[in-house]
Amino acid sequence: MSQAQENERIARKLYADWNRRDFDGIAAAVADDAEIVLGGAGTRLHGPDGMLASDRAWVEAFPDGRAEIDSVVASADQVVVEFTGTGTHTGALAQLGVTAETAHA
Repeated sequence: MSQAQENERIARKLYADWNRRDFDGIAAAVADDAEIVLGGAGTRLHGPDGMLASDRAWVEAFPDGRAEIDSVVASADQVVVEFTGTGTHTGALAQLGVTAETAHA
């Protein structure tokens, strides 16, 4: 298996883990010096604990949330995943109050 294929396999597993709510599995794949940047808020989280915090916040806001992979482009040193996220916004997320709306993004 090439490095690009292995990177794609890992990326797909992370999304499958998220859909199964296996956040410990995701955190185990995150380096201690990783930085997670939440684009809209500009919040920066670090390492496995930061990934756990991010995942839990999203699930609290969208308990039925799912991420379906649309496409993956992988090379030896990077992976880009295009996905569609769906879920019902029933919990607070950052400064967003509950809308009870179903989101597709």
